[in-house]
Amino acid sequence: MRKMFNLRKSLIALAFCLIGGGAFSAYADIIKGQINGSDGAPVIGATVVLKSDRSIGTTSDMEGQFSINLDDPQNAVLVFSYLGFQTQEVSVGSKKALNVTLQESGIDLDDMVVIGYGTVKRRDLTGALSSISPKEITIAPTNNVMEALQGRISGLDITQSSGQIGAGTSVSLRGARSIYGNNSPLIVIDGVIQPTNTLVNELQVNTADHSVEITANDQLEQINPADIESIDILKDAASTAIYGSAGSNGVILITTKKGKDGATRVNFDSYYSAKGTPMFRHGMQGEEWLEYYKEAYRNKNGAELIDVATLFGGNQYYLDAYKNGQWIDWVDASLENSRNAGSQKYNLSISSGNAASQVYSSISYTRDNGLMPMESADKFVFRLNADQKIFDWAKAGFISNTSFNINNTANPVYENASQRLPLGQVYDEFGKINLFYIGTDAGNGQISPLADWRENQYANNQKSLYLNPTAYLELTPIKGLSFKTQASGAVSSVYRGRYFGSQCQTQSPHYAGYVTPYAEIYTQNQWSYGWDNILTFNKTFNKHHNLTATALTSWNFVSLTDNYTGSKGQELDSWLYYKIGAGSSFYTDGNYKQTQQMSYAGRVSYSYKGKYLASASLRYDGVSWLSQGRKWDYFPSVALAWRISDEGFMEDIDWMDNLKLRASYGITGNSGGMSAYATTSIFYKYPANISVDGPNSPLAGGIAQYSGTFGNGGIGWEKSNSINVGLDFGLFNGVLDGSIEYYDTRTNDLLYARQLPVTTGQTGWGWTLSSWVNSGKSMNQGLEVTLNSHNIRRQDFTWTTGLTFAWQKDKLVELPGGDFKDNERGWFFEGESINSVYGYKYVGIWQESEAEEAAKYGCEPGAVKIETVPTITTDAEGNEVSDNGVHAYGESDKQVLGTTTPKFMAGMNNSFTYKNWDLSVYMMGRFGHLVEYSFYSGTADITGNQPSGIDFYTANNTDAYYYAPGLNNNPGAEACNFLRGDFVKIKNITLGYTLPRELTKKAKIERARIYGTAYNPAVWTAAYQLNKVDPESSSSRYPLYRQYVIGLNLTF
Repeated sequence: MRKMFNLRKSLIALAFCLIGGGAFSAYADIIKGQINGSDGAPVIGATVVLKSDRSIGTTSDMEGQFSINLDDPQNAVLVFSYLGFQTQEVSVGSKKALNVTLQESGIDLDDMVVIGYGTVKRRDLTGALSSISPKEITIAPTNNVMEALQGRISGLDITQSSGQIGAGTSVSLRGARSIYGNNSPLIVIDGVIQPTNTLVNELQVNTADHSVEITANDQLEQINPADIESIDILKDAASTAIYGSAGSNGVILITTKKGKDGATRVNFDSYYSAKGTPMFRHGMQGEEWLEYYKEAYRNKNGAELIDVATLFGGNQYYLDAYKNGQWIDWVDASLENSRNAGSQKYNLSISSGNAASQVYSSISYTRDNGLMPMESADKFVFRLNADQKIFDWAKAGFISNTSFNINNTANPVYENASQRLPLGQVYDEFGKINLFYIGTDAGNGQISPLADWRENQYANNQKSLYLNPTAYLELTPIKGLSFKTQASGAVSSVYRGRYFGSQCQTQSPHYAGYVTPYAEIYTQNQWSYGWDNILTFNKTFNKHHNLTATALTSWNFVSLTDNYTGSKGQELDSWLYYKIGAGSSFYTDGNYKQTQQMSYAGRVSYSYKGKYLASASLRYDGVSWLSQGRKWDYFPSVALAWRISDEGFMEDIDWMDNLKLRASYGITGNSGGMSAYATTSIFYKYPANISVDGPNSPLAGGIAQYSGTFGNGGIGWEKSNSINVGLDFGLFNGVLDGSIEYYDTRTNDLLYARQLPVTTGQTGWGWTLSSWVNSGKSMNQGLEVTLNSHNIRRQDFTWTTGLTFAWQKDKLVELPGGDFKDNERGWFFEGESINSVYGYKYVGIWQESEAEEAAKYGCEPGAVKIETVPTITTDAEGNEVSDNGVHAYGESDKQVLGTTTPKFMAGMNNSFTYKNWDLSVYMMGRFGHLVEYSFYSGTADITGNQPSGIDFYTANNTDAYYYAPGLNNNPGAEACNFLRGDFVKIKNITLGYTLPRELTKKAKIERARIYGTAYNPAVWTAAYQLNKVDPESSSSRYPLYRQYVIGLNLTF
């Protein structure tokens, strides 16, 4: 019986072999393996095929694993590929298991990129667009998306001028082209235009009289960077014209993550950062301080200092502190809290879905403790993205982002502290801050620069809530035709309280008479709504002709209310601003504003064989804040592209992967610098029962009103005419790719507020009236280069380099009314940069041997020598006579020194992977601009101080940059304040390690990575005067600092 059974098995096996015709034996060996990305995460759905027979293949599963049957594994070569990764070939040989790491490709021409109101394959782009991947955003942890973009996009200039908690970034794309208009790019998140700060800007202007210092919700600060799927930046007019006036300065398109079909995936990220010492010069003390004041005394009095008692003018408190060696390093003292300074963040996200429903949700919490006491911030961010397939031809979705912020801001003391007398005692015997750190009162002593840190002496607290829900419905009734309607809203609410205590050293607002105690509460509520309808048609004709047409309407409404209440004279500091009604006099104010915008737009894109591409768009925009009859205008664009690499004559050039030439022209508008009611005259009124105090008050009591702006009923759009020529290329089978762009923009009818003659009248606070006008022209041009190089691509080791470079130049071509000065923005000059620096031009220092010559200019040896401008006068006979510039320094000698806008910007990122290790080093630089550094005063007043190590003139240091201290005749001192701002900075270094999957799999962890990051570890400056100072924030009262981070990434 057993023999019969064995025979039966043999026959069945033989039958299967015969039926298979030998095929069964061809798949005798099973090869298994694991496919991961360079970050250690499994690659799901990667394609694995046999190179010699591509009909034999498989795909990786949800864990990145695969198995494939091979007939001859010894000679087999497997090809691994996945969208966005470089294709890799692996010889099997005798291996039964393969571990494959796919490297991200620099540019995949089949990648879909987001454009205005749609998507398109990268190969079909006709405009100038740059993209950032999620890995580049999150490789170094940050709370601000813009910090992650700094230096990574050519032409995108991002600066962080302050290290204070809550301080944002300044962003411009391709330089400045408008005087008053908004020069920042438009932000679009998940297809929704984010509300601009037009209303807030107006509020800042109108309430400049009471210095509320409003902090508006920055849309980008409300987004968790870990929620971002991609960022695409539209640069040229052909790409941005579909957004009309809103996109005149470029567009940043942010797409957040969505749920994906497949198993539920959970991500948890956390990090802790410790803040280092700010890059700020310490003040002098000890022998350095004494030698400085000996020199100042000599220069001021013309005699040597006999003894220290003379220097202190008989003040026994000062003399005793000096004799007892009670020196104070005020910068160190102000950093006492730095040991507690740091931040921590926790982020949890869940992604799940199936063929019909996909959901992505996340929650994050960030705690940030500042370098100063009372300085902290808490942020909670919640996101929910849901998509639902209703029918085969209909789907709907909901997107929501909510953030809640609590900011407690301290008044920066570094600048004040570093310039104070460094003698005395910071703390009393109980460890509390002395109000008078030396002496007993204002007559014989000095109030501590840390006095505001005393209990209940200063408070600046803000709470804000931001909601941004969006819902959409998308219908596809027939193939190639889709209709999407999308409704969105944004609500922000801000509550802010400030208190200046009875012993507070921070000045209360001037409308409060600079007196203390003073309390104030400010609230702001902003609502915005939008409704977009998008109809898209796409069809390919005769295989070679592809046509895409888009038509849309867009409506936006924004309203804002704000209320302000202030009171002075309350009896108890402990009340802070919570019992504002306990004051003896009050100030109140409130506003309501709203704007609306309606737009109609269309775009047509055509391609022939994917080689010849063309697109054109037209947008018709109308806004409420421009003058009647000029509210509406058209903004067209056209673009052409030629994929040269697809031509037949390029077939034999195997080292050329991609070559595309692009050219575009478009017209965009700008009106973003104008407030809601700038075209009308505005009057403000004070009721009789309100007391307004202060030296500049327009009131002595009673009812009064004053004019704020002078209306102009003929205000229309600024218009920018832009051309862009670009070249995209890919070389050597993906080793090198990049692009080169040249642009030239000419803007007409510049919008700015021109001061009117004094005979027209004045504002209530004594300022000259101004009125908005369309006048003048500007020019903006530049060159941008982006390079991505895959230097080494091996199984266990990779090295990639990304380079960006930009040259830019802007100029005010024409100002019909002539050069003018704005109360807040300074001077504007025809033929010069919009951001010009105006002042005395530094030449050097007058030497002892030049005393007689220096006197002709109103100077003395040791004073600053400047370049003077000849004065032309007319003699009695009517002849012009020049003094050849020999005269006492005056306003006529001031000239344009340069610009604060860099001429060149560059960035470089090097990324390395070795097995489970990853290393990223990112550098950036800005060149060809000026920065302000004005912390040296040269005073002989001993209650002050100077930066330690400052290079000032003495008889033994005649080559110094700075002037001698204590001079009586030094009218050109301010010429020292502007320095070359060129710098190169290592922005961040990140080192990470991904734990082996064999270890994490047991804990059901798909991926675990630990990392460390150092921010701002090194900086090199062109101006030696800026050593120990970060040029990016050289003029800030709160400088940037180094930061050290350790973090963890987990995927389940």
